[in-house]
Amino acid sequence: MEVANVCLISRHYLNLDFNDRLNILAQRLYERYKGNGVIDGIRDMRIDGVSAGVSGIPEDYDMNGMISGAAEPRALPASYDSIWLFYHGKSIHLSFLGFHSYRELIRVCRNIYRYNNPEQLSAAKGYTVNEMMDGSRVAVARPPFCESWVLFVRKFDTVLQEDIHKLITDQNKELPITVMKWLIKGCQVTGITGEQGSGKTTLLMSLIGFIPPSYNLRVHELSFELHLRRIYPDRNIVTFRETADVSGQEGLDFSKKSDGTVSILGEVASNPICCWLISMAQVASLFTLFTHHAKTTENLVISMRNALLLEGGFHDEKAACRQVTEAIRFDVHMKKGMDGHRYIEHINEIVPEGDTFSVRELVCFREGRYVKGEGFSTDSVEDISFHLEPAERKDFQRFIGEWENEGLVSASTEASLGAGVS
Repeated sequence: MEVANVCLISRHYLNLDFNDRLNILAQRLYERYKGNGVIDGIRDMRIDGVSAGVSGIPEDYDMNGMISGAAEPRALPASYDSIWLFYHGKSIHLSFLGFHSYRELIRVCRNIYRYNNPEQLSAAKGYTVNEMMDGSRVAVARPPFCESWVLFVRKFDTVLQEDIHKLITDQNKELPITVMKWLIKGCQVTGITGEQGSGKTTLLMSLIGFIPPSYNLRVHELSFELHLRRIYPDRNIVTFRETADVSGQEGLDFSKKSDGTVSILGEVASNPICCWLISMAQVASLFTLFTHHAKTTENLVISMRNALLLEGGFHDEKAACRQVTEAIRFDVHMKKGMDGHRYIEHINEIVPEGDTFSVRELVCFREGRYVKGEGFSTDSVEDISFHLEPAERKDFQRFIGEWENEGLVSASTEASLGAGVS
């Protein structure tokens, strides 16, 4: 925005005083010189994230290869004018906003990830992931790894709160919240699964509040995203991440010497991390929490099994499956609707059955409300009760008793209805 334009706007549209004009000019000069261009101010807003370069025609696109009858090249948007917001689970295209040149897009991509002097973004590797000063995660990719220069900023400050009741809002929400409370207090290895943007990290942040304050938390992440100390500043929490010189396995080995009680894996996204998870769940800590992109509970087990076969030294599918089902007991699956609404689709228990397993659906989401499914298995009830304080154990047994009584009433009702029909 030129000085003349600022004066024109202030004269005809806005009542801007000298300080307002000075602030606008200072912002425009900074964002073009040292800042992040037109997304410099947007990035600081309370949104879920912002991305750029993700739509439109890349710089080296061969327009001669276009099919006949397509729009004229000059009418097609360029990738440098592609800016998208991620807000409340929805992607929003800001079609009126852009960088106006490939040079500016490349400059912002090279600049936005530079906090704390990370590795250089080179053509050889093609991508980098880092955190920004406010804790946001930034990922940048470039050719030849990516078809064009792109950046993704994911912000987590909009979810820095403890109250899980603000996250789970649908009818009968106390049911899944209570079940998850007993899973955490009962020290059960639990995975939070779901697609990207479904709220896995958000839910994990809130579930930490159910962990007894006397337990020390040790967190492992690719980049610092959870920032649990901001939410729970009075708790014993230490977070580690993989670096160019320290591998993830070395980080896990070190954490075993850090007086940790609970292990948290921010994201299980590769075969080696899957193997580390199974190892941690069995020997490294009292229990483990993690997030994963599995679509179903069965997919979660199969994905972990395949990781053990590929990276964990296993050669027998049945033995690998048995190892997984003995380590991971519960799956909380998050879902995001077309309107951006996030909810828990189901809470499942993984029950080992020799060389295979079965899935018990404890809670599911139907027609806008949470409903009960099958009850906990006997082994899980005993294991959860073992880790509870005496007062909590009585509350849990009361909860299980009410669940079983409702199940008996429901079963008898269905039987009587069936007899009446016959």
